[in-house]
Parts: sequence; structure tokens; C-alpha cells
Amino acid sequence: MKHQFKPLETQSKHKHSVLLFASTHSLFKVGELMEDIKVSFKNAGMQELHKILKYRGGVPQLKSWFGKGIECEILNPNQTWQKGKVRIAIALEFCPDDSEERSTDTHIGK
Repeated sequence: MKHQFKPLETQSKHKHSVLLFASTHSLFKVGELMEDIKVSFKNAGMQELHKILKYRGGVPQLKSWFGKGIECEILNPNQTWQKGKVRIAIALEFCPDDSEERSTDTHIGK
């Protein structure tokens, strides 16, 4: 079967699901991990983005990138300018191993 990543619904269905990282034996609730990721990106990540982009004209209102978005216009090839908003969205995605799917199917059949 082809490996496909699917977004975890960090605010609803998977909010209280737990991730186990095999390499460190660390456990994290999906919702809490997502919040930690957002906080780190909003702080250090946006500061770094600001440093990189300031030489290209800068970026407006760093705090708005993750919330309501920032008003802008987009120009697609062979089209006119379109007004709207842009924002940064961060997602956790999960891809089940084929062996896990077969293992689960085996347990169900017993």
C-alpha cells in the first residue's frame, strides 16, 4: 500500500490522542504538542522569518500571521491582482506503517 500522510485534527478528533516517539520514548498529547509547536514558531520562528525577509521589504504584523491573517494581494500568472488575506498554518500529519495496518487487521480477525 502507498504511504500517505493525513493531517491530524489537533483541535478535535486527535486532540487527546497520544504520540510515542520511539527514538526517545517520549509521550505527547497531540493537542498539547501542536500548541507548543505554534508557540515556538510564533516566537523564535517569526523572529527568524523577520530577519530573513527584512532585506526584501519586511513583513507586517508578525502576530497576525497565525490568526486572522494579513491583508495582501496575490498575482497569479495571466490573471489580475486579487485581494485577500494570507496566514501561516501549521499541521501535524500521520502516516501509518503498512506493517501496523496488517497487524491491526490480524488482531481484529482473532
